[in-house]
Amino acid sequence: MSLTRKVIRNRIAEALRSLQGVEIYSGRFQPTDSTKLPFIRVCTLNEEAELVYDDSFRRSLTLSVLIYQGGDENLDDDLDDLSEKVEQILLANPLKNEIQQINLKSMRLDATSAANRELGCTELTFEILYDWYLTIVPTKLCAVSGQIDVPGLSMEFEEKLNE
Repeated sequence: MSLTRKVIRNRIAEALRSLQGVEIYSGRFQPTDSTKLPFIRVCTLNEEAELVYDDSFRRSLTLSVLIYQGGDENLDDDLDDLSEKVEQILLANPLKNEIQQINLKSMRLDATSAANRELGCTELTFEILYDWYLTIVPTKLCAVSGQIDVPGLSMEFEEKLNE
Protein backbone atom coordinates (compact mmCIF):
# COMPACT_ATOMS: atom_id res chain seq x y z
CA MET A 1 0.00 0.00 0.00
CA SER A 2 1.26 3.48 -0.84
CA LEU A 3 1.92 6.02 1.85
CA THR A 4 -0.48 8.95 1.97
CA ARG A 5 -0.05 12.51 3.23
CA LYS A 6 -2.20 11.67 6.26
CA VAL A 7 -0.10 8.62 7.14
CA ILE A 8 3.16 10.55 6.75
CA ARG A 9 1.90 13.46 8.89
CA ASN A 10 0.67 11.12 11.64
CA ARG A 11 3.88 9.03 11.62
CA ILE A 12 6.02 12.19 11.87
CA ALA A 13 3.89 13.36 14.81
CA GLU A 14 4.32 9.93 16.42
CA ALA A 15 8.12 10.14 16.02
CA LEU A 16 8.11 13.56 17.72
CA ARG A 17 6.23 12.15 20.74
CA SER A 18 9.61 10.97 22.01
CA LEU A 19 10.24 14.59 23.10
CA GLN A 20 9.69 14.79 26.85
CA GLY A 21 7.28 17.44 28.17
CA VAL A 22 5.99 18.48 24.73
CA GLU A 23 2.45 17.92 23.46
CA ILE A 24 2.34 16.90 19.80
CA TYR A 25 -0.67 17.55 17.53
CA SER A 26 -1.14 16.21 14.02
CA GLY A 27 -3.06 18.72 11.91
CA ARG A 28 -3.89 22.38 11.74
CA PHE A 29 -6.13 22.67 14.76
CA GLN A 30 -5.13 24.85 17.67
CA PRO A 31 -5.29 23.10 21.05
CA THR A 32 -8.09 24.37 23.28
CA ASP A 33 -5.63 24.99 26.10
CA SER A 34 -2.60 26.67 24.54
CA THR A 35 -1.31 27.70 27.97
CA LYS A 36 0.40 24.31 28.22
CA LEU A 37 3.68 25.07 26.55
CA PRO A 38 5.65 23.92 24.70
CA PHE A 39 3.56 22.18 22.05
CA ILE A 40 4.11 21.21 18.43
CA ARG A 41 1.74 21.03 15.46
CA VAL A 42 2.58 18.97 12.37
CA CYS A 43 0.81 20.05 9.15
CA THR A 44 1.08 19.26 5.47
CA LEU A 45 1.30 22.39 3.32
CA ASN A 46 1.46 21.34 -0.31
CA GLU A 47 2.64 18.59 -2.59
CA GLU A 48 3.98 18.23 -6.11
CA ALA A 49 3.95 15.01 -8.10
CA GLU A 50 5.80 13.76 -11.16
CA LEU A 51 4.74 10.67 -13.12
CA VAL A 52 7.56 8.12 -13.04
CA TYR A 53 5.87 5.09 -14.62
CA ASP A 54 2.32 4.36 -15.73
CA ASP A 55 1.23 3.61 -12.18
CA SER A 56 3.69 5.47 -9.94
CA PHE A 57 4.51 9.03 -9.00
CA ARG A 58 7.46 10.64 -7.23
CA ARG A 59 5.93 13.06 -4.76
CA SER A 60 7.47 15.99 -2.95
CA LEU A 61 5.50 16.82 0.19
CA THR A 62 6.06 20.09 2.06
CA LEU A 63 5.53 19.51 5.78
CA SER A 64 5.45 22.21 8.44
CA VAL A 65 6.43 21.64 12.07
CA LEU A 66 5.27 24.55 14.25
CA ILE A 67 6.92 24.74 17.67
CA TYR A 68 5.22 26.99 20.26
CA GLN A 69 7.17 27.96 23.37
CA GLY A 70 6.60 30.36 26.23
CA GLY A 71 9.46 32.03 27.93
CA ASP A 72 11.44 35.02 28.97
CA GLU A 73 14.66 36.58 27.73
CA ASN A 74 15.87 33.06 26.82
CA LEU A 75 12.93 32.43 24.45
CA ASP A 76 15.06 32.40 21.29
CA ASP A 77 17.53 29.97 22.87
CA ASP A 78 14.71 27.70 24.11
CA LEU A 79 13.11 27.66 20.65
CA ASP A 80 16.46 26.93 19.01
CA ASP A 81 17.12 24.05 21.43
CA LEU A 82 13.73 22.46 20.81
CA SER A 83 14.01 23.06 17.05
CA GLU A 84 17.35 21.29 16.99
CA LYS A 85 15.82 18.24 18.72
CA VAL A 86 13.01 18.16 16.14
CA GLU A 87 15.51 18.46 13.30
CA GLN A 88 17.60 15.59 14.71
CA ILE A 89 14.55 13.32 14.91
CA LEU A 90 13.24 14.09 11.44
CA LEU A 91 16.55 14.20 9.59
CA ALA A 92 17.31 10.73 10.98
CA ASN A 93 14.30 9.73 8.80
CA PRO A 94 11.82 7.94 11.08
CA LEU A 95 10.13 6.57 7.92
CA LYS A 96 13.19 4.67 6.67
CA ASN A 97 12.53 2.22 3.83
CA GLU A 98 9.17 3.90 3.16
CA ILE A 99 10.29 7.28 1.85
CA GLN A 100 13.35 8.36 -0.08
CA GLN A 101 14.42 11.44 1.86
CA ILE A 102 13.59 14.18 4.35
CA ASN A 103 15.25 17.57 3.83
CA LEU A 104 15.07 20.68 6.00
CA LYS A 105 14.06 23.51 3.64
CA SER A 106 13.65 26.50 5.96
CA MET A 107 13.29 27.82 9.49
CA ARG A 108 11.37 30.90 10.58
CA LEU A 109 11.11 32.26 14.12
CA ASP A 110 8.47 34.69 15.37
CA ALA A 111 7.65 36.00 18.84
CA THR A 112 5.07 38.23 20.46
CA SER A 113 4.49 39.82 23.87
CA ALA A 114 1.02 39.93 25.36
CA ALA A 115 -0.03 40.57 28.95
CA ASN A 116 3.60 40.47 30.15
CA ARG A 117 4.05 37.06 28.56
CA GLU A 118 6.38 36.07 25.77
CA LEU A 119 5.21 33.53 23.21
CA GLY A 120 7.42 32.32 20.41
CA CYS A 121 6.93 30.09 17.42
CA THR A 122 9.43 28.40 15.17
CA GLU A 123 8.25 27.03 11.85
CA LEU A 124 10.45 24.30 10.41
CA THR A 125 9.61 23.38 6.82
CA PHE A 126 10.65 19.97 5.52
CA GLU A 127 10.50 18.40 2.08
CA ILE A 128 9.61 14.71 2.08
CA LEU A 129 10.31 12.73 -1.08
CA TYR A 130 8.37 9.50 -1.53
CA ASP A 131 6.85 7.26 -4.18
CA TRP A 132 3.12 6.86 -4.51
CA TYR A 133 1.57 4.02 -6.47
CA LEU A 134 -1.77 4.02 -8.20
CA THR A 135 -3.73 1.05 -6.95
CA ILE A 136 -6.57 -0.02 -9.18
CA VAL A 137 -8.72 -2.92 -8.09
CA PRO A 138 -8.97 -5.27 -11.08
CA THR A 139 -12.45 -6.13 -12.25
CA LYS A 140 -13.57 -9.55 -13.41
CA LEU A 141 -14.05 -9.63 -17.18
CA CYS A 142 -16.51 -12.04 -18.68
CA ALA A 143 -16.53 -14.03 -21.91
CA VAL A 144 -17.08 -12.08 -25.12
CA SER A 145 -18.64 -13.76 -28.14
CA GLY A 146 -20.12 -12.70 -31.43
CA GLN A 147 -20.01 -13.05 -35.15
CA ILE A 148 -18.20 -11.06 -37.80
CA ASP A 149 -19.83 -10.93 -41.22
CA VAL A 150 -17.71 -9.60 -44.04
CA PRO A 151 -18.61 -10.27 -47.71
CA GLY A 152 -17.03 -13.63 -48.57
CA LEU A 153 -16.07 -14.32 -44.92
CA SER A 154 -18.08 -15.31 -41.90
CA MET A 155 -16.39 -15.93 -38.55
CA GLU A 156 -17.63 -16.72 -35.07
CA PHE A 157 -15.48 -15.90 -32.11
CA GLU A 158 -15.45 -16.43 -28.38
CA GLU A 159 -12.83 -15.12 -26.05
CA LYS A 160 -12.64 -15.59 -22.31
CA LEU A 161 -10.73 -12.85 -20.59
CA ASN A 162 -9.18 -12.67 -17.14
CA GLU A 163 -9.91 -16.22 -16.04
